[in-house]
Amino acid sequence: MSRLKCHTFAGILASEVVLRAEVPQRNARAVSGLLPEPASAGRPRFSPRRETTPSFGVESRGRHLKGIEMRIAATLAVSLILSGCVTGGNDLEDALRLTEAEDDAHCRSLLIQPGELVYAQCRLAMRKTYLNNYNSRKAQIQQQYGFVSTDLDQALRADAFCNYDESVKEAVKPVAEDVAAAVAYGNCAATRDLLLQAFQTATGADGVAFSFAEQPLIVQQNITAVREARLVISGPGVAEVSL
Repeated sequence: MSRLKCHTFAGILASEVVLRAEVPQRNARAVSGLLPEPASAGRPRFSPRRETTPSFGVESRGRHLKGIEMRIAATLAVSLILSGCVTGGNDLEDALRLTEAEDDAHCRSLLIQPGELVYAQCRLAMRKTYLNNYNSRKAQIQQQYGFVSTDLDQALRADAFCNYDESVKEAVKPVAEDVAAAVAYGNCAATRDLLLQAFQTATGADGVAFSFAEQPLIVQQNITAVREARLVISGPGVAEVSL
């Protein structure tokens, strides 16, 4: 992908995501009167006034966090693009070829044909892309925080599936794979917020910091999912051209 295209996609994505984050954040402040206090140690702090309006305070906080995360998603996408754009490797293509005949036959037996979005979803399901991503993230949580509660596990599964599913959907669009991955990440703000809350309840640790720390891994998983989808969607022996 050329440097000019990288800068172009970066600008488009950053503008779109930041604009989407600005409106609900301003509206939330106008409704609840919830004003941010000066940040401490890199974390947003909020005035105790939210206790007097609990229903609006919780909603506003969620929108505020969503806005922050969407901005970071845009920033990460821009940095990925401007760093040279992630490129595909032969290792992934070789791995896909090992089972492509069997996987293709299974998907066709379900009357799913190459070229369709559902075909790419079927092929990646055979490769257990979503489950592998979920297990990788769960292992990191277990390593750092120990036992994973049922609620946290369910929230993690939902967010892992959302990122995988959105990545495959974005893969069919004519954008660079890192841009598609970042957009997919942004589209999962709802499941990410539920995961943040479940993590905080289960561990007592800072959910916002956890969410930010997970971001590079998730985006990289999304890039791989986009790449896999583009390699398989047209059927065995036919790979989509990388943008």
